Amino acid sequence: MNLKNLRKKISISLITFLSLTNCNKAGEVLAEFEGTQITRKDLREFYTIINLPQNEQSTSIKYQTSAVESIAVEKMALIEAEKKGKLKTETFKTIYELKEKQVLVGLYRKAILEKNSSNVIMANGQLVFIKKDQNGKPNQAKFDSIWKSLSEKKTENEIDEIIRSSSDEMGRLPVAGLIEPQCMNCSKDNILVNIFSEAVEQKVTKTFFKKDLEGDLFIYRILEVKEIKKEDMKSYITKSYINFENKAKDFKSTATNEEHGKLADYYLRDKVQIEREIDMIESKYKNDLDSSIWNDEYKKRLSKSGILFSDLMNRIIEGKEKEFPKFTDNTVLYKKDGVDFTFKNLKSEYDKINLKKRITSDQDIFSFFQSAYLPIYVLSELEEVKSLKSSENFITSMDLWNRKIAWSMIVEDIEKGIVDPDDKQLKDIYEAGKSTTYQKPSPSDPNKMVVMSFEEAKLRILEEIRNTKLKSEIQRLVEKLKSDYKYKLNPDKLKAGSI
Repeated sequence: MNLKNLRKKISISLITFLSLTNCNKAGEVLAEFEGTQITRKDLREFYTIINLPQNEQSTSIKYQTSAVESIAVEKMALIEAEKKGKLKTETFKTIYELKEKQVLVGLYRKAILEKNSSNVIMANGQLVFIKKDQNGKPNQAKFDSIWKSLSEKKTENEIDEIIRSSSDEMGRLPVAGLIEPQCMNCSKDNILVNIFSEAVEQKVTKTFFKKDLEGDLFIYRILEVKEIKKEDMKSYITKSYINFENKAKDFKSTATNEEHGKLADYYLRDKVQIEREIDMIESKYKNDLDSSIWNDEYKKRLSKSGILFSDLMNRIIEGKEKEFPKFTDNTVLYKKDGVDFTFKNLKSEYDKINLKKRITSDQDIFSFFQSAYLPIYVLSELEEVKSLKSSENFITSMDLWNRKIAWSMIVEDIEKGIVDPDDKQLKDIYEAGKSTTYQKPSPSDPNKMVVMSFEEAKLRILEEIRNTKLKSEIQRLVEKLKSDYKYKLNPDKLKAGSI
């Protein structure tokens, strides 16, 4: 047997061993109660389905203990809800059906994003900002002077010095106007993408361009445009931050005053802080790109759905409604197959899943329409969406949501049993806390606090009392369920940093 084949056999054996080890761990019992086991597989599914990132905090022993207990208590709640006949109620069925469609649409979204995983186009740029003059008009004279200086043939160091001495953006003085790498195809709602777009579209680098945004003037150049894989974004952004650090060090070493030295310190922060900022930028770009891909898919499906939006809805979608509109029951949102769907119809749909039955604002109901009802209505009946119902991801997700819905109905019963304090009790609480707690900014001076009236504070006090009582009652129920069902955790099976 030659060396190549031997290595291949060893590699295959190792993969097989690791796979079997992982499977065995999946069945490891982390907790149990009256014949029901909570396995490592349950814990992993919990993290996956609720999109919980695995980091030092979320994989700590304390967090895992809480997660395992949460899974167990929800399983107990499902048993209790079934005993009480709650799983046969119309409320449960309606919420379950809505969640079922939400999960299917979510899985379809995931499939679309995986299928259309685009590369990202990153642009590095350098910018001079020229703010309006004291009359609020474009400072054309200053712009012309800087433009003339930069247009003459200069070395890179000379260009940096011109930008440092002329830009009105002091924060970027230490890095000579360099800008964090911008993702040009992640989102259109980005002012820097808007500024850089002309140069990027023309594929021109090292040449200065000008941009006027409502009187604020910009002179910029693109230093590099590069198409990279999404997973390489962090390393690409990190290289720019290393360059920022080096420029800031040089700037600080020759700074002529204390203020300039402090400006440089921003780019010389603790490595952990800088990495956290890079992670935030990377996460934002990835989310923006995913949203862009999904919005394109959703708009395509919406255009073929047969839904005809009302004039009001079109104005809202186009951003032409500056304030939230006043809806009446007869306000038409859209028409489908000749039938109007009104705000009254929407409220009826919302009431079906509004467990708390508390007064809800029109904004909340309309948010439900945009984020849940409409996407589900448009997408859930597509064959490619319905076909996901047989997938393992769907089955495990609905197993978890089945428990969560049951738990929410148990909590609803607790809320109904909470007795609100009378006005005298509320008044006593208000009097005791009005000098410190129940205050608001003064209408005449936002920096000064004034005492809220009793009527203003009343709802807040009531909500605080309800939340405190609810939290206490829920904790009491959790302990009772754990006792009644003889819950037992196997703490030795939990390992910090690993699920």
